[in-house]
Amino acid sequence: MLDKVIADLCSGAGAVQGNLDPEATWLLSVVTDFARSSGLTFSFESGLRSPTRTRELQEQWDAGNRAGLTVRPASDSLHHKGRAFDLVADKRTLDILGDFVVKLATEMNRRFRWGGRFLPPDPGHFDVGVESWT
Repeated sequence: MLDKVIADLCSGAGAVQGNLDPEATWLLSVVTDFARSSGLTFSFESGLRSPTRTRELQEQWDAGNRAGLTVRPASDSLHHKGRAFDLVADKRTLDILGDFVVKLATEMNRRFRWGGRFLPPDPGHFDVGVESWT
């Protein structure tokens, strides 16, 4: 089933509106369509984030308040450019979505990344890497 979904998506997909760059918007749309077709649910946590908000989250982490955080936010984050988004779901759902994004990246020869493969892991994080389609 996953191969068919990827083949269908590679032929074209709609986009969602938001504050993400076009490639991240497209990836979020594709992940959303895949989740719906697979009976999976998630919540959108964040996309574009200011450096000021990132510093606030880092201070929260450093103070020992880990509510809503899996890892300490990176100082040079792709969220600052709208090239990353975070989702909230159970571990199984994030693993399925993450595996889908990794396979999609391979099939499309793109640098889509899933934070579940980072060290330390950040399974709710998805990004489109530093390269742009444009």
